Amino acid sequence: MEPELVTEEERARKVLATRDRMSIVVESIIATLVVFVALTGNCLVCIAVCRCPRLRTISNAFIGSLAMADFLIAVTVVTPSIALTITNRMILPEAICQSQAYFALSLLSVSLLTMCLTAIHRYMKVVRPPHRGQILVTKRSVALAISSSWIFSFMFPSIYWAAGRKARFYPGEMLCFFDLLVVKTPGITMSYVIIFGIIIYGTIVFCYAQVYRTVRQHKQRLRARTVQPQGIRRQNTRLSVEELRVTRLLVAVVLSYVICWLPALVLWGFKAYGVPVHRRLEY
Repeated sequence: MEPELVTEEERARKVLATRDRMSIVVESIIATLVVFVALTGNCLVCIAVCRCPRLRTISNAFIGSLAMADFLIAVTVVTPSIALTITNRMILPEAICQSQAYFALSLLSVSLLTMCLTAIHRYMKVVRPPHRGQILVTKRSVALAISSSWIFSFMFPSIYWAAGRKARFYPGEMLCFFDLLVVKTPGITMSYVIIFGIIIYGTIVFCYAQVYRTVRQHKQRLRARTVQPQGIRRQNTRLSVEELRVTRLLVAVVLSYVICWLPALVLWGFKAYGVPVHRRLEY
């Protein structure tokens, strides 16, 4: 174990030595702005959902969960990394390093699971007819699903500690994270890849593909319908507009989260298999 530790320390020093003063200033400013925007924006979203009765809808519960996860990521993960970015060296105590890795993996899992639940919710509301049975359409079922996703996500990283694996400092990302190398933790890493990389993203793609197909078919039927009582037409249009509005909003939110998280997941996937990644891409 000792040679491995020495090698990691030497690698960290070499990577940090490549950062000039301009890089430190620019990266520190960017990280600070990211934290400020994340804290302010997500805090406002959570306050709006909690205080405005009109916004306390089932669909907005998923948005509130994502906002809370992002807020906590900014506090527990990105903020300590700012100190590392400014000082250009590892200054975090061991306890904070382990906590940063724990919250990073937990809150990432929360975001991915919430995006999956949001996709399933839209699938049930738009695609699946009520007489065939639906899930994630009542306040109780949504609250239970969101709570379960948070509990599972915060329990999952503990298997690293149970396997005797501790977090270490990654100088490229300027944060502490668990060792994802497949050769060191094959079972844990592959489980995470299968659950969050294949099942979760596969479910998101399937659900929104079905939603898109159903919405397109619905629009085609409306255009083809030439004779309909005026009252029924207005009622159907009003309902369709509301469902389409909510669907567009949730698709935009989930798509933005997927775009933000996918590059990081791809890079971590490369690193899990030992593929070298340039530090600029890591950060």
